[in-house]
Parts: sequence; structure tokens; C-alpha cells
Amino acid sequence: MKKKGKKLISIALTVAMIAGLTACGKGNGGNGNGGSSVADSSLAKQYVFKEQALDLNMDSDNMNIDLLTRKGDTVYLLFETYEYFENGNQSKLHLMTMKPDGTVIDTVELPMWKEGEAPATPAPAQDGEDPVDTPADGADGSEAMPLTEQETSTQDIAAADMDVVDAPAGNSSYTYTSLNNCTVGSDGNVYGIRNYYSETYSDDDYSSTNDYALICWSADGTIKWEADLNDMNTEESYSWVHSIIPNEDGSLTLLLSGDKIEKCTVTEEGITDRKELPETVATLFNNASSNIITPDGKLQIIYYDESNYTDMYIATYDPATDAVSEGIKLSSTLTNGGYYNMVPGDGDILYYADSNGLFSYNVQTQESKQIMSYINSDLAAGSLNNFLVLDEEQFLGFYYDNNEGKMCGGLFTHVKPEDIKDRIVLTLAGNYIDYDLKRKVVEYNKSGDTYRIVVKEYSTYNTAEDYTLGVKQLNNDIISGGMPDILVVDSNMSMDSYIAKGLVANVDDLIAGDEELSKNDYLQNVWDAYRVDGKLYYVIPSFYISTMVGKESIFGDRTSITMEELQTIRDSMPEGTALFSDITRDSFLYTMMNYCGSDFVDVSTGKCAFDTDNFVAMLAYAGELPVEYGEDYWGEDYWNNYESQYREDRTLLDTISISNIRDLNGTINGVFGEDISFVGFPTDGDMGSVLWAGNRMYALSAKSKNLDGAWEFLRYYLTQEYQDKIQEQEYNLPVLRSTFEKNVQDATKKPYYTDENGNKVEYDETYYINGEEILLPQLTQEQVDRIVSFVESVNKRGYYNEAISNIISEEAGAYFSGQKSARDVAGVIQSRVQVYVNENR
Repeated sequence: MKKKGKKLISIALTVAMIAGLTACGKGNGGNGNGGSSVADSSLAKQYVFKEQALDLNMDSDNMNIDLLTRKGDTVYLLFETYEYFENGNQSKLHLMTMKPDGTVIDTVELPMWKEGEAPATPAPAQDGEDPVDTPADGADGSEAMPLTEQETSTQDIAAADMDVVDAPAGNSSYTYTSLNNCTVGSDGNVYGIRNYYSETYSDDDYSSTNDYALICWSADGTIKWEADLNDMNTEESYSWVHSIIPNEDGSLTLLLSGDKIEKCTVTEEGITDRKELPETVATLFNNASSNIITPDGKLQIIYYDESNYTDMYIATYDPATDAVSEGIKLSSTLTNGGYYNMVPGDGDILYYADSNGLFSYNVQTQESKQIMSYINSDLAAGSLNNFLVLDEEQFLGFYYDNNEGKMCGGLFTHVKPEDIKDRIVLTLAGNYIDYDLKRKVVEYNKSGDTYRIVVKEYSTYNTAEDYTLGVKQLNNDIISGGMPDILVVDSNMSMDSYIAKGLVANVDDLIAGDEELSKNDYLQNVWDAYRVDGKLYYVIPSFYISTMVGKESIFGDRTSITMEELQTIRDSMPEGTALFSDITRDSFLYTMMNYCGSDFVDVSTGKCAFDTDNFVAMLAYAGELPVEYGEDYWGEDYWNNYESQYREDRTLLDTISISNIRDLNGTINGVFGEDISFVGFPTDGDMGSVLWAGNRMYALSAKSKNLDGAWEFLRYYLTQEYQDKIQEQEYNLPVLRSTFEKNVQDATKKPYYTDENGNKVEYDETYYINGEEILLPQLTQEQVDRIVSFVESVNKRGYYNEAISNIISEEAGAYFSGQKSARDVAGVIQSRVQVYVNENR
């Protein structure tokens, strides 16, 4: 189909899918063993599979798997490989057939076109001339034509919804071919939808070509036939292929989505028997999140409940009869945690993989059972990208190994517990466990024979109705004697209570007893900020600073200010001067707790101080702020003058985070255009800024029988090997002084990037003021020294407690509505929060 015009068609494809980061919890519950006793060694022997690597005999660094399925005794693996050129890339489609034990039978390339039928690539039109056809990319060995930036982004998008937009100026051309909906029939034939798109435009001319076809390949890679699908769309109605279901007679049933929900039959001759599906089926498809094609040719559809989008159901659609089964609700722990892919099993059983391992799921009982654990199986994988369950003892699986930087595949065989050597088991637990930490656990487990770490991720208890169930269960386990050997700390945990109960080990003692580490090698203000009664209970590898900054010419050289002093300065400025930019009542109260929470709540004693003059003044200021800003506030004039608000003194304080010293160049020489003062948030104390632990913070059990083993694992995060990686992996500041000083030394140098040849290329820093780009000078050594002095002076931790913030919001309403004075409300808050803190210590 050819179209001529002066507009550019932009193309987008919406793909519905569920993807999550955590596992379902019903089959992955607590073990009941904390650090208070030696963990059961059998925990490390559960869900263990041994991998027999598959010999794929190709470059798996540039490999993406489209389909893994089994027909009879043959396994079919459909995958793409990529070749990268200076101006783009090209993919090739391959079919690998294997025996169930992973032995490769054959690998063939599947051509996109029959020989000699590949379309030509039109050359760019010149000043209205007709496009000149040239051979398609790869058809004659030539490379793709150069692409503009906009075209490169469009090239990676498969054709679906077509929106007309203005064509860019200039002459250019490109083509794009994608393959979707791949499947394999019982006869071993491979099917897929080929979408070819070509576009050529100049300043005053535009043309495009779109070709849509269903391709059938034999197992030897030959194109047996192809069916033209171009007539599937009309000017009045647009459709796209949702699913392909092979039939026993060699025909295919296509399920179509788009303006209508339809089905049709496709053979070599083309489309027949096209009809619109009943409303019940259409509703199912319209609310679908994903679908699973079963071996008997039916479709299991996972869909959202229209009345409650937190609930999901599964129903079976039979394309032979258009019958739809009654929907069965999926477990909320499954749908909340998510999964990366799901495949059918026998009867009511489905299999899915997530970030923890492989699971089975019973649709009728809503029960998940773990089959395989990545960590217990020493697999450094974030998930199984594709898998095929062969039987109860074996499965084929493919995953991306971040350590190796490539796609890996293997035949996985269950290992019986009695065949696994006993080791001392350490438990590592937390609400969320990120992939890098899991990868480090696998590395640690493989490195020695004495200890083995098992991981417990409590977010698996969370549901769509209550996302706090995980941290609640963790708290219940800890206070009932189940403190893990290693705890991954986050702000939702009752750490003050655990410390008060003597459950957390003193890290000072562990560092003092370490032959290689010395506390004098670290930034002490970071650890001092988190001390309780002078003792350090946390392993803190990195940190960042939260502060509010203003012009030194206005605030002088100070690191704190009270609310009353701040308002006095504001009153001395021109009318309309704002203290903060675009802050609302709720955001001010939230910010207040982040900066001043440790002023209001003494974590060592549990004593609260909300009935102070400073807190009353902050409540009064919050009452002056809008609940929200109207649409007229964000007008054109606002955006035209946004960048200059601090330079022109229309706003006094800017909120910043310091996680890299060099980044302050943009604040000093860009945002303010002069030296700044680290004022912080209004406080009664001598420090208005706060320090936060970086991406990770850990604690160890004081009751652990294997504290030495737990420390052996955690100490790595304080070594120079890890500290030198922090800027790259976390983009926070390291606590090791020698590494921190490297970051400081870089602050006066020009920024750079590393090019494709490994060379450092310096570049200038710039900033925009009201649409005008300005060149920033580098920070001076004097400015850097002043920044470092400030960073090392911050010894107050950031503090946030959601329950306390909720109390403040609830009670502050009485002041905002005029029912009570700010002083009276502060007294009520003081009383309520003190009771809460006492009950939770």
C-alpha cells in the first residue's frame, strides 16, 4: 500500500504485559529462624537446581530470545542476533531445534523475504523529486543509510497506531522491518507477522510504504508461504494481530485487536471467515494484561477487573466456539509482586518466573509454590527471560548474566537435599533486596565452603490492598526472636526499637577487631550522624547530604537558621519574595520531617520535642501556603523566568542533594551565579542540613551465633574495592576518605566522558537562564574546600517516620481550619507522638 503526502506518520506499539520485581509470598514464607540461633542448614538445600550450560554456538552477547516452546520431542528456540554499524544495526532471525536434554539438532537462519523479493530502500527525495529506489539494507550487502536523531528513535518502534504529525525539514529516508507474534505449529512450521515500513521525505514531499504479511517457515528455514494482510486495515477501521493460534489442519486462527475485537482464519490464500467477537470476549480482550496460549489451542487471558484495577483475573477463551470460562481471581500477592513471564502447565497449574526464582501457581487454590531459587542454585540472574518446564525435575532456562554481560542458557536439574554438602547458614533479610546485593550473595556463596547465605525478601507478603504487610511481618519475626544475621535496613523498619531491645550488634566493635579496616580511614561525621548513645549500629557504605542553599550575600556564612530568622530576612526583601519554590502545605510538612525529624525525636532517649517555638512557627508558616497551585500559576511567564528566580532574588532558598562534589558547580555558577551559603531547613539547632545513608544500609544481629561469618560478608562494602565503585554504581559519596578525596580532586577538573575508543573527552558545563545558554566556569579550589568543609561538618541524620507524619497532618488540620491555635495543636501533636514513640520502643 502506497501513501503520498506532506506529513510524517509516527508509529507506536502498545504492548500489555505484567512485569515486577518480587515473588509471590505464599510459597516463600518465613523460615522462623533468625539470628538468635544457628539457622537450619536445610534452608540452603531447598529449591536447588544444577545448571548444565547449553552450547549455543553463537555470539550470545547480541542475542534476544523471541520464543521457547516444545512440540512433541522437539524444542524450538526462536531468537534474534544483532549486527551494529556506525549508523544503525541489523537483526537476523534464527531457529534452533533441540532435544529436551538441550542437545542442539540444528540451527538455521529464517529469512524475512523470499530470495529476490526484498523491497528496495527509497533514497531521499531531492527538492520534490520522486524517490529513487535503492536495494534494501542487506539486500546487496550495503549498509543502512544515515538516520537523523528522530528517525533513529522511530526505527526501534514496531508499526501499530499511526498518528499524523508534521514532517521534519530536510531530506531523509529509512526502512524498518519487525517480526511479531511468533509461534510454532504441531507440524514444526514457524509462523510470524512481518511488518515492513519505509519512509521518504523532503521539505515539500513525503511518501511511505507499509507491508503487512504472515510468514510460514519450515523447520529447515525455507519460506513455505506468506499471506498478504494489507487488506486487514481500512480507512474506517484499524486492527492488529493480538495472537496467532495454529490449527491441526495447517490453517491459523488470528485474534485481532484494535477498533474491533475480531478473529479470522488465515491460509496461504489469505484471510477468510473474519468476524467480530461477542461483547463478552471483546470486554475480556480490552481489559487484558497478558495471555497464554495453551497446548490445546485455547487462550488463557489475564485481565483487570473494570471496577477495581488492583484485582486481576484469569479466564479461558476457546476460539473454536467463542466460549469464555468464568474468571478466577489471581492471588493479590502474585499480581502485586509481579512476574516476568508465565507459561501453561498441566490442568490448573501455571508456571512463572520472578526476581527470586521459578514458581508454580494453582489457579483454583491461588497457591504459589517455589520450584527453584536463583540464590540457592548459585545463579546470578535477575530473572529467567524464557523457560520451558520439562518435568518435575528438569527445565530449560535462559537468562541474562550481568557478571558475564551475555545471554546464557542451560538445562536445569533438581539437586536432592541429601546430595548437598552441609554448611553454616546465615540469613539475610529485608523488605526489598536489590539485584546487585543478590548477585553479591551468589558470589559469596560460591567463594568458600564454610558459610552460605540464604535470602528472605519480605515484600513477597505485600498485596495490592496493603503494601506494608511485608515490613509488618518482618517486624513480627524480629520481635519474636527471628532477627536475621544480616538485615537490609530501610526507613520503614523500627530500628530504634530493635536497638533499644539489644537486638543489633555494635559495628564499632567489629571494625575494631578487623585486621584490615580502621575507623580512622572513614568520614566519621557520617557514622556519627547514625550513632545511638555513642555506638554505631549500622554498616553505612555511602551517603549524601540534603540541604537548602541561598546566596552568601544574603545569608552570610551560616549552617542553620530558625524559622523566625528566615521570615525576618524575607520581610526585608521586596514584596512577593518567596522562601521556597513552588512549595505547598503538604510538601512543606513532609520536608520539615525529613530535615527536623531528629530534632523532634531523640532516637537515643525516645524523648519528643514538638511543643517548641520553632515548630509552632513552622506550623504558622505552613498555614500561609496553598494547598495546591491552580493551572494559571504554571503559565508561560512562569516557565520563561523559572531558571532566573534565584539569581533575581525572587526565591531565596533552593533544595539540593550533594552526592557528587562537582555537581555543585551548576548550583553555584549556574542557579545562583555567585557563592552560596548552606543554610539548611529552619531549626533551633546549629545544623539545618541532614545526612542520609546511600542506597544501602545494613545491620547485624547481636544474637547471631555466626556474627563473624555475617561480618565477613558485610565488611566488603567498606573495602576500597567496593568504595571505588560507589560513584558508578550508586552515585553517592563514599565513606572511605581516600576514595572521597578522589571525588573532591575531580571537582575542579572539567567533566569528561569515555568515547568508543576508551579515550577521555572533556566537555564544557553549561546552564540555561531564561532560554539562553551560558558557559559555566570550573569550581575554584577555594570553593571546593568550602564545600568539603561543610560536607564533613554535617552530623545530623535525616529522619522520617510515616506514622508520625500522619499524626502531624491529622492534627494540623485543626489549626489550618481555624479551630485551634498553632500552639495548642503543637501540644496535641507532642502528646500523641510521645505516646506512639513510647509504645514502639
